[in-house]
Amino acid sequence: MVKRKKLNDREGNSASSTKYFSWPEHFDKPFAYCILECFEKGLIVDGICKNGVYGLLARMMEAKVPGCGVKAKPHVEGRIKKWKKIWHAMTFMRNQSGWG
Repeated sequence: MVKRKKLNDREGNSASSTKYFSWPEHFDKPFAYCILECFEKGLIVDGICKNGVYGLLARMMEAKVPGCGVKAKPHVEGRIKKWKKIWHAMTFMRNQSGWG
């Protein structure tokens, strides 16, 4: 089951309506390119993001995928946390199995 972030949006006469943002798979490739650009600029070092990187990544995603609606928090922050977990799990398995 996919965990979704709840966004409150006030429209029309309703007190509040609820929208959910789930990260589509087609956002992964442009997001990876944005992260690589930040690595090249020295904004991400040893998996640690410097101040303002989440906002920069959100703006870069908006430039690459217009109208995507990605926000620095919680969308970019959550995606980076997810990728870090996957990366750490892969490196752990690699070290345990003796691949390299």
